[in-house]
Amino acid sequence: MFVDFNMHNLILYGADAEEQRNTFTHSKVLGWRTNSDGLHVFGHWNDITDLFLRTSDDSLYIGDESSATTYRRIVTWNDANGVPFLFGTGNAGPTTLEDCDVIYHRKQWPYWCGSVFNLRWESSLSSINNYTIRDIRITDPYPTCPLLNLEGSIMNAYFENVVMEAHSSYSTLPEWYCDESATNSAYRFDVSLDFGCDLPYGIPNSLLGLPAGTTNDTDVSINISNLVFESVTVNGTDLAVLYDTPGAFQVDGNVFDVSFVRPSPTSPPSTPPGVTASPPPPPPSPPTSPPPAQPPPSSPSPSLPSPSHPPAAPSPPLLPPPPSSPARADLRYVLTSSDLFETQGNNSATLGSLRLSVPLCSRPAR
Repeated sequence: MFVDFNMHNLILYGADAEEQRNTFTHSKVLGWRTNSDGLHVFGHWNDITDLFLRTSDDSLYIGDESSATTYRRIVTWNDANGVPFLFGTGNAGPTTLEDCDVIYHRKQWPYWCGSVFNLRWESSLSSINNYTIRDIRITDPYPTCPLLNLEGSIMNAYFENVVMEAHSSYSTLPEWYCDESATNSAYRFDVSLDFGCDLPYGIPNSLLGLPAGTTNDTDVSINISNLVFESVTVNGTDLAVLYDTPGAFQVDGNVFDVSFVRPSPTSPPSTPPGVTASPPPPPPSPPTSPPPAQPPPSSPSPSLPSPSHPPAAPSPPLLPPPPSSPARADLRYVLTSSDLFETQGNNSATLGSLRLSVPLCSRPAR
């Protein structure tokens, strides 16, 4: 365990030769100072696995100058600053991040928020590429920052089965920032003024294929391209839907070939935080079956009945007719079964996982 370092907790240099890879596994970092980043490795490594990183700055640098490294079973906790996974400034080989959990992701200052997967200005100087990110679970119910904030140049990245349980929780601009955002859209994270002081999906996701802090998109070598998202959801909504939803995504600069593989049928955009969804309409009533066709009446006999055989009296009805307006009493019907665990007062009961509707007799209320 590494505790309370006054700067980055772990900066590790692996072997120079690929056949002499180093190993790092089953470790914990607890840091609460400013700039207490978690793990940053360089060089050649075997799989880096089974880490718990609680930091007040960036938890894990992925890629960078480490060669063909796989990171697996990493748990991150960001108290007041930093991001869970930060893309490095360059990479010397394919990088894989898989089977990881983000259990806490909060920010003291949301205007330098980043995201769960963050690409910052450093990578504007060079392009990074060849990432596979899969089976990631973001379970913080109130994360400050969104899933993606990629600014700079990244190519050939594949995201699969990434589930973020909630949108960014920063859903309302403070009054001063709201007023200033009328002339400076950065104060509202470039979300449309049509939303007033509200951020309908919190701080939006962003793909910005240009040098950070500029609008210079003339250099197409700085670009975000060939990104694939498969089964990636936020708050239960597929990222493909959010990508086209106003207020949920910001895309600018050189952004090419972004594709989505999503389940079918797709779900509608999820309800923004703080908004109550309208109940779904009731299902249509089943059509009423027409009554069965009756045979045509037979022609009456022209002959009169014989006096010795008078017509038979009509048969009495099988059941007495019900009262004209019965008043139903609130009855409770009990089924004698060891599997019965709930009965209702509305002529229904639950038997195991099966809900039964039981007709009950009527009686006048007293």
